[in-house]
Amino acid sequence: MIYQFTKLHTLLKIIFFLSACVAFAKPLVFMTYNVENLFDAEYDGSEYREFISPDPWSLHDYQQKKKRVVMLLKEVRPVPDFILLQEVENDRVVRDLQQDLKWYRWRITSDNPRTATEVALLSKYPIKDFRAHHVYSLHIPIRHILEVRIRVRNQDLFLLINHWKSKRGAAAYTETFRIRTAKLLRNLMNELQQKGIVIAGGDFNEEPWESSLHTYPAALTDAEDGIIRTVPPQHVIQQDEVVSPWYTLREEGSYYFRGSPQAIDGFLLSKSVFREWCIKDFFPWKESRASDHFPVILILDDICETQ
Repeated sequence: MIYQFTKLHTLLKIIFFLSACVAFAKPLVFMTYNVENLFDAEYDGSEYREFISPDPWSLHDYQQKKKRVVMLLKEVRPVPDFILLQEVENDRVVRDLQQDLKWYRWRITSDNPRTATEVALLSKYPIKDFRAHHVYSLHIPIRHILEVRIRVRNQDLFLLINHWKSKRGAAAYTETFRIRTAKLLRNLMNELQQKGIVIAGGDFNEEPWESSLHTYPAALTDAEDGIIRTVPPQHVIQQDEVVSPWYTLREEGSYYFRGSPQAIDGFLLSKSVFREWCIKDFFPWKESRASDHFPVILILDDICETQ
């Protein structure tokens, strides 16, 4: 009888411990940040002209720029589990950031030597696999989406890191390139949802409701036209829709153009996210600045408040 009680008591302690681990699992914190041309001082041949002449980018310039970026990343609260980076020149730059942010044990950088900047990921969680998907123009890769598979809480999490073509050179003309990238992203999200949880993030150079701002079709839309349809978090998500947390902060932005806020950096959440998690918080970090973009924070939790 004593043995049975002890055995039951031990079993109850184990169940309580496991339940507590699940109930008090730390929320996952994601950050996306366009660091604005973080170039090192080595000449690779793909640099922007203004970084070569008439006043070449120097080692001092790089160190000062990197110092400002690192200081900001150390200040961000809550501390991100994942940092999605845009406009880093190469893996050397990402490695240097990682050395100053030692709690990020894993990193991956897209590899396209024909472009001036790359996208990358710093992660507290082990990176299991990755693929780089290219968007071409005249057989030249102009943009890419970095797909990273991470094992989180016994599930596969797929992060798709984006940096879409900017509107520089006329928004209507460059929309063609963003639409191409959006089609690739849409196909990837649909494919990967069958395998795990899918989150796209980065600098989309479009607002989630972009199509309503123009007379021409856009890559992101809040209507029936466009390539990727975005909806608010409270919306009942259809299979071909993605959630943009920016709908809860319509007056905010991550980038300012002629004084007007633009919600161009952020996250697009597939239906697969809400099978396991819910949005706990979402906001642009504006306490300090090291770029022409503000970082954007997304916090996901598996403890959801009932509406």
